[in-house]
Amino acid sequence: MTRFSDGRVVVSGQQEIRLYAAAGDFLGSFGREGEGPGEFRQIWGMERISGDTLLLLDYDERVTVVTPDLTLSRTFTLPLFTDAIYDLGDGTLLVEIGYGSMSTYEGSGGLRRESLLSTLPFFARVSQIATREGTILRGSADAMEVEELDATGELIRIIRIPDYPLELTADEIDDARASLGENLGSVAMQRLEAMSGMRPAYADIMVDPSGAIWLERYRGRHERESPQSWLVLDHDGTWLGQLVMPAGFNLHEVQMDALLGVRIDALDVEHPQVLRLRRNRAPAAG
Repeated sequence: MTRFSDGRVVVSGQQEIRLYAAAGDFLGSFGREGEGPGEFRQIWGMERISGDTLLLLDYDERVTVVTPDLTLSRTFTLPLFTDAIYDLGDGTLLVEIGYGSMSTYEGSGGLRRESLLSTLPFFARVSQIATREGTILRGSADAMEVEELDATGELIRIIRIPDYPLELTADEIDDARASLGENLGSVAMQRLEAMSGMRPAYADIMVDPSGAIWLERYRGRHERESPQSWLVLDHDGTWLGQLVMPAGFNLHEVQMDALLGVRIDALDVEHPQVLRLRRNRAPAAG
């Protein structure tokens, strides 16, 4: 989900998006099942760019451009295995290919690097990507640090929280083993044997409008019932602290005054939700 500059909220489903007023009233929808203009096999991702224009990534790597009044603008196709798209703010998209790989895409061309993993161990460290102000944030989750790159891939700086503890305790390892149950197949055994004794530093990267970096603290599969926890670093890399989400709330987007996400109730029903955010520090200039 995302929120327009006038407060309206957009929620994506599998074959359509729905538009709601700030107070929650339903205003309209766009999309249906199919493969033609304005139709989707499965909406894989949604990116809001300048002017509240939406880019909707379909399962077949087709991107549909939708105006803020839910009118179809145009469509274009990206390389195979596109997993996600990110706006660099200058008319260029960063395209993530496969799992943890990326390329830039301009027009009908584009490069791609594939990294398809068939089996991941417990507590696997998987690369995460975000963008801010024309730069790329990339992290392997080996440590609580993120590389900032320019649009050509050149390293600008490394942002880190030094000495952040990632060691797994014996109890955490036992809990992960127990979560598989007693009947372990060969794939599960391989995943157990590949455990390194260290948890990934984070599971996702987000950037808010002030340029602050949000890192979702990694949770193992056996920890999914615990609340999401996010470490926040200011625009200049200063660690501001940790923010724990309400139980069952999964964060999708951070804005200056709000957290947008989905709350899952006791019956596993999803509810789009906007939480108020009060900041204790003014955003950095620029």
